[in-house]
Amino acid sequence: MRYIKTMKLVVVVLLTTAVCFAENYTVSLYFEQPEEALNTLFRTQVFPHPVGDHNGDAYDIYLWDPVIDIEPGIVSFSFTIHADLVIGGTPTHYTYTFDLPLVIPSGELSINGIIAFLEGIPDQINSMDGPQWVKDIIIAEYEGLELMLYPNSLLEDANDAIPGFIDITVTDISFSWEAQTNLLRYTLSVDIDASPPIIIGQWKEDGSFYLFRFHSNVETQILFIGVYSLTGEGEDSNPDVLLVPGEWSDPVSIFWANVIPSGNYRCKVLFGSPYGWFAVCYSFNNRGESGWNNMSITSTL
Repeated sequence: MRYIKTMKLVVVVLLTTAVCFAENYTVSLYFEQPEEALNTLFRTQVFPHPVGDHNGDAYDIYLWDPVIDIEPGIVSFSFTIHADLVIGGTPTHYTYTFDLPLVIPSGELSINGIIAFLEGIPDQINSMDGPQWVKDIIIAEYEGLELMLYPNSLLEDANDAIPGFIDITVTDISFSWEAQTNLLRYTLSVDIDASPPIIIGQWKEDGSFYLFRFHSNVETQILFIGVYSLTGEGEDSNPDVLLVPGEWSDPVSIFWANVIPSGNYRCKVLFGSPYGWFAVCYSFNNRGESGWNNMSITSTL
């Protein structure tokens, strides 16, 4: 039995589509909604339940037993509307049975999800028995009714599900749909902005140590850091420092010497995440500067 595939599928596609250059992409994918899942969803929706008084006659109107039937090219919505009336003091009951195609506008996403519209009630009910004022109430309450097909914001779901170790934003989602036997198949067109990891590095002296910190647009871990010059080298093979997007990391310290000499230095850093690892080679020239100083990126791997 197949159930609604959530926007985790979007994330999988985005992960495999993002490349190492800043780009805008449109990704196509699909998910399916079986008829059984839709019927479960419709049974939990709250439909209009008009209750009131019309010129001294009481009415209580409600929708009952909603059922979705999906065949190739057609999505039908069957239901019954019951009207309990008290007319001139006499209880009266009318039953109106409907079988209508659902209108699902392709390309349109509401802020709450994918919706359909109920249309065609006047064409069926006006030929049925009962007072016209009852039919008018039913038409006013149910004709054009919005019905939820996918009860989540796809755009919010997609962005919320993207992990921090990639820099991707879903900017827009449009869709088309196809009715197949006992299921709806949605084809999504997902517009995304993707950027490669951009990690700025800084250095400063602290007594006999070099301190290094980093600022990143993605969440990543420092797996290794090494500093090299003609006068020596220093390494830390397990810094255990996490970079949080948009924040400066905790500093990593590398012991150098009692007196740190001026000169040119190279700093090699290995970053890693569940998405993979990459190395960045920085360079800087120590001329006795104080405070934090920027490093230049010379190469990446």
